[in-house]
Amino acid sequence: MDFARAASLILLFALGAIPGYARGAVMIELKEAATGQPVTTEVGERLRISLPENVTTGYRWQVGGDCAAVLNLEDDQTSAAAGPPGAVGKRVLVFAAKAEGHCELRLEYARAWEKTVTGKTLTFPITVRRGG
Repeated sequence: MDFARAASLILLFALGAIPGYARGAVMIELKEAATGQPVTTEVGERLRISLPENVTTGYRWQVGGDCAAVLNLEDDQTSAAAGPPGAVGKRVLVFAAKAEGHCELRLEYARAWEKTVTGKTLTFPITVRRGG
């Protein structure tokens, strides 16, 4: 594992703690702070991105970029905040690395009805290698 990957990501080995995922499958955890940092993974590994989201404002994380050939969106869940109305919840996106290649995964925090992005834009340069 290279230093950049180790420094910017948290590797988890899913041991049955995440429903629907194979025991022992590698799960790479990404947070907002990792934006812009290169991510290198292998075919068969998964990327789990957790981001704050407040759907009551109309803002939602939208997936963009050119990663459809190398990443497959497997899970997309939103959890509401436990606090008062309007509190920030969480959005969790899980992608599976399905083929070798390089792409830029872009996540835009925007309102669907607005023509321009007025929220945040996060980018994750992704490289998927063939596993050994």
